[in-house]
Amino acid sequence: MDVRIPDGSGCGRRDALAAVEAATAAITSRFGAAGLLGVVTPVRVAVAASSGRLLAPGWPWSPGRSEAG
Repeated sequence: MDVRIPDGSGCGRRDALAAVEAATAAITSRFGAAGLLGVVTPVRVAVAASSGRLLAPGWPWSPGRSEAG
């Protein structure tokens, strides 16, 4: 089953949430609700996708910006 890629909403936060929801649906459809390492939740998907740095200052790093943020 293909998961539909969400359209952009023009708001970065809404787009990020839509991307996490789409990734959660894709992972759940591929590996089942129990997943490989436990229940697949949007929070676990966001943490895994950001290597646990989703709320860290200065993440994601972008060129032209110092490491400190």
